[in-house]
Amino acid sequence: AAAAKLEAGRWSLKVRARPGLQGQPAEDAVALEDALATALQAALPQSQRVDSKADFVVWCSAVGSSVLCGLPVLIRKTSTEKLPFWGLHRSVAWAIGKLARLEKNEIVLDPFAGRAALLCWMARDWSGCRFMGVELNPVRLKEAETNAEFVGLGPDKLLLFRGDATHLRFADESVDVVVSDMPFGRNYGSTADNCVLYPAAVGEMGRVLRTGGRGVLATSMANEEILSAALKHAGLSVAGQISFAFGRNGDRESCAAVCFVKGQPDRAAFDWSIASSECEASDTDWQRKWRFARKVLEPYER
Repeated sequence: AAAAKLEAGRWSLKVRARPGLQGQPAEDAVALEDALATALQAALPQSQRVDSKADFVVWCSAVGSSVLCGLPVLIRKTSTEKLPFWGLHRSVAWAIGKLARLEKNEIVLDPFAGRAALLCWMARDWSGCRFMGVELNPVRLKEAETNAEFVGLGPDKLLLFRGDATHLRFADESVDVVVSDMPFGRNYGSTADNCVLYPAAVGEMGRVLRTGGRGVLATSMANEEILSAALKHAGLSVAGQISFAFGRNGDRESCAAVCFVKGQPDRAAFDWSIASSECEASDTDWQRKWRFARKVLEPYER
């Protein structure tokens, strides 16, 4: 059946060419693609070439005078979908949500929503929760609304408000979970500013969080002591933290996801399996890069 599907199926080509390491000129990618297409059509006369939704894809990579062709056996498990406005990586959002052990019907708040990337991706993975985001900057809020609309999240799933994280408009004990990628001086704010910002914002988080509620806050290691002190001052109990690195491969920013509870420091309220080797998805150390925390490959099958 698989052979018949291959012989009469739809196929597409992915060809790239670049110079060799020793300065060898790159192959002509167009000519290479034409030659490969001709050969495939001759070998599979009942098949059809398409630009998308192919039954199988033939990859061809040329480096200098060396050419390698093959069929992929793995594809990305997660969507390569990108938000209109860039934000937190989807796998990092998943890791924070998994660590928070989100459950159906919970109300989840991000008081520093920014472009709402964290909330948009969480809402896709935990559709049974209701999410709320607060953002002070009107430009970022508009971008957040665009991102939410792009992924199909209406007000029944994600509510966005313009407001100040240090003066939240929500009632006492009205939120089940607080999550946030806190400003830590990389794109917004500074460590000096956070000495004032964190205590004020965390105090409001503690006020709106229900007794027994929990939170996961991500910040840089340079700000971790400021955050931990703010949590203690607000009467919130730190249950633990996991360190990770921020950004792309060349990025060396050290970060921490700090887990806290309004009440006794119950570690069982969180999913610590994110720190186990079971979550390793590649040869890259995922603890160094949380964007590798989620397994992203599965067997290629159509």
